[in-house]
Amino acid sequence: METKLYNTCANCQLVCVPDKEERKRRYKLLLEGGVVVQNPDGSLDAVSPEEARRRLDAMDPETRALYEGDPQPSPELWELFTQTMGKG
Repeated sequence: METKLYNTCANCQLVCVPDKEERKRRYKLLLEGGVVVQNPDGSLDAVSPEEARRRLDAMDPETRALYEGDPQPSPELWELFTQTMGKG
């Protein structure tokens, strides 16, 4: 692949509308709406950033690593990727 692929959040598709006041309202919701966290049973909750931090801090290090930090692919996945891209 010669071109770079940039992943983005795509929130602009949720916020951007022609009406300026509606756009401002949606942007404010995005900034102040909180964080969605997944519970151990798979259900989802919208919580404040502070509550999300408390939940992350309460996790054991192995589980917490799934949600924060610099994600690295497994060696097996990286090998498959490099072979597929013709670099391995």
